[in-house]
This record gives sequence, C-alpha cells and structure tokens, in this order.
Amino acid sequence: MEEEEKMPSASSAVATAAKPASFTASLDPANPVGFLEKVFVFIAKESDFLVKENVHKEVAAVVRVVKQKSKKKDEEEAQKAENKTEVEKETMETLKEITISILVPSEMNLRFVVFDIKKNRLKVRLEGQPPVINGELFQAESVKKLFVERTGNYGIS
Repeated sequence: MEEEEKMPSASSAVATAAKPASFTASLDPANPVGFLEKVFVFIAKESDFLVKENVHKEVAAVVRVVKQKSKKKDEEEAQKAENKTEVEKETMETLKEITISILVPSEMNLRFVVFDIKKNRLKVRLEGQPPVINGELFQAESVKKLFVERTGNYGIS
C-alpha cells in the first residue's frame, strides 16, 4: 500500500509522493465553461499537468471519449424507448375483443346463461342444459371483462 502512494501519477511529469487533493465546485448548467475553468485552475495549482507539451491533445482525447460515451448512452436510451413503444404496440395488437351471439327465447332471463371461460377453453350453456358451445380456444387467453347483454328479442351477446 505504501508503494502505491509513492508511485507517480500518470499525469505528473515529476515523481512526487503528494497526497490526493480535494476539489469542490458547483456546475451551473448555463455556464459549463466556468466550471471547466475552475477545474483547470485547480489542476494548475495542484499539479504540473498543464505544463506538459501535449496537454491540449490529452484534454481533447478525454473530451472525445466522454462525448462518445454520452452519445452511446443517448443511443441506448433511445433504443430502450423504441423497444418500450414496440412492446406497448404489440400488447395493444394482442388485446382482443370477442363477441359471441346465442339465440334464446325472449322470455329467458340472462342469469340462466352460464359462461365458463378458462385460459384455453370456452363453455356456454343454458342452466340445466348441455353446452351450446364447448371447445378449446386457438391460443390461451386471459379474460379481463365479460359483458352479457340482450340483443333484440331472441339473442344475447
């Protein structure tokens, strides 16, 4: 551990055993250059980094890397938003409305019609009678709502 503290940093031209210095500043989003100026003043005061001959190339390289990472992050967020939209669209496309109409005598009360809806099976019958519909569904469905209504004198839907 002591050897690590004595090793020179990559940005220091002179090998020193200096302790890390703290830096505190606030970023005004309307003035990011002012913040950068504070950073460079601090670096000049605490190290010899800005004295290096190619310092501008190193700083430019850091800016390029950060811009690339930011662009990649923005692209990933845009892709996530696009994927979310596609999932919502697919969900809406899979929502189905099914209407089943059955002829019944006009005097029959709707409460005598029995609907037995399972995930992959549909059975409709009149109370005390064999089913008029009894079969498997093409694919498993989940039933969120069921509406039963009389349609005209002889039907329910």
